[in-house]
Amino acid sequence: MGVSMVYDPDKHHRRSIRLPSYDYASVGAYFATVCAHDRARIFGEVADGAMHLARIGNIVDECLKAIPEHFENVIVDAAIVMPNHVHVILVIAKRDERARGITGASGNGMATRRFIAPGPGSVGTILGTFKAAATREVNQPRVKGFILWQRSFYERVIRNDREMNAFREYIELNPLNWRKDEHHVEGGKQSGFQR
Repeated sequence: MGVSMVYDPDKHHRRSIRLPSYDYASVGAYFATVCAHDRARIFGEVADGAMHLARIGNIVDECLKAIPEHFENVIVDAAIVMPNHVHVILVIAKRDERARGITGASGNGMATRRFIAPGPGSVGTILGTFKAAATREVNQPRVKGFILWQRSFYERVIRNDREMNAFREYIELNPLNWRKDEHHVEGGKQSGFQR
């Protein structure tokens, strides 16, 4: 017997934390967090204050590092793959300062892709493309359909050097602070997916 779910706008509405009139493709720095589906600890483990990546974590890390190859005006300033989430600082530079513009599809499957509202080169498009590429790479040797990511992501516009340095430090110290991290779940949700 199935359970009937009725849409309740008060319960099921995801409230956007994005600034309504802000152009997320504009030059600047952005801190973002992307979580694994159900916050499952599938990317690796923290031991002795250091992150040890599993196979999936290595794929995710490589896809993070490849972002500038596909969005040539984007710099990955700092990033870390944690057991069930990723933190990254993206810097969007002027197109003529960093490169020729945004590229399309590439050999490892990353392609500029448009999502709801974000335009080309926006933080939403960059992160959506990263998530799609990592999912594609993780699913390659297996039956397709493994859900890798939680829907959406959290991002914050970095407004000054003080904030930039604070986010860099947060990323660097994240493994040491794992037990206190809001994404840490004691015992952790584990996925049946082999890492």
